[in-house]
Amino acid sequence: MKTLILEPDLLDCWSEKNRFALIMQMQGTVYREIEKRITLKFTHNQQNYFIKKHHGIPATEWLKSILFGCASSFGARNEVNLLNRLHQLGIKAPLVAGFGEQGRNPLNKQSFIITREVFDVLGLDTYESKWKNQELTWKMKQYLLYQIASITRTLHQNGINHRDLYACHFMVLQTDAVHPDVTLMDLHRAAIWKKIPIRWIIKDLASLYYSIWNFNITKRDIYRFIQYYSGRAWRVEITESLVFWSAVKKRTRHFIKRHSKFFTTPLNNVGE
Repeated sequence: MKTLILEPDLLDCWSEKNRFALIMQMQGTVYREIEKRITLKFTHNQQNYFIKKHHGIPATEWLKSILFGCASSFGARNEVNLLNRLHQLGIKAPLVAGFGEQGRNPLNKQSFIITREVFDVLGLDTYESKWKNQELTWKMKQYLLYQIASITRTLHQNGINHRDLYACHFMVLQTDAVHPDVTLMDLHRAAIWKKIPIRWIIKDLASLYYSIWNFNITKRDIYRFIQYYSGRAWRVEITESLVFWSAVKKRTRHFIKRHSKFFTTPLNNVGE
């Protein structure tokens, strides 16, 4: 079984004969490479693109998904479906320019996704020094907290958990200093559920909190995030959902203790 879809601007990039094979063999600037998956950057007609090629999946990852109940599918199709869903929900995300897959067995299925480059953006993780050194205005801090919380809330309300929800995957537009767009990236591990198990919601929120730990986040920042995420006054939310938010805090501490060498902010200094 083979599927191949390309936007019109890319049709002349590869000859029609053996197009799928040519795409899977193409070279470019290596952006990221792990076992059985590689992301390349290439340019065509003065437009930059990223192609993520999947060459099956490691057997260990497939077994882990079965044993631990991970709902995500494997290969490029999952990310294509999720990006399209995010656009339907009004969340900024990369535009899909191409998709292809071949084979049935997930262990050796070949697939790819091509997206247009998102220009003039920086990952939220690069804002650490600005946040720490009070270089961001109060309004900008609140705006970013609101954007991150509302994006995360929309994901979870619609049965999506990211599974890699770190600050570096929220890309902030640099050409708007007042209300910059925030684009969510890297959804290849994300999962869609009829109802997300609580443990996966906790993991998403703890991953996000863990990734901004060095920002010198204050109690008030945390309370505002909780208010934006829950949609109700933070005092009410914490009182009525104390067990849930305590679990998020506990999971965050677990992540930080496990990776303590990367953190400059003492564990007891944040949100206490």
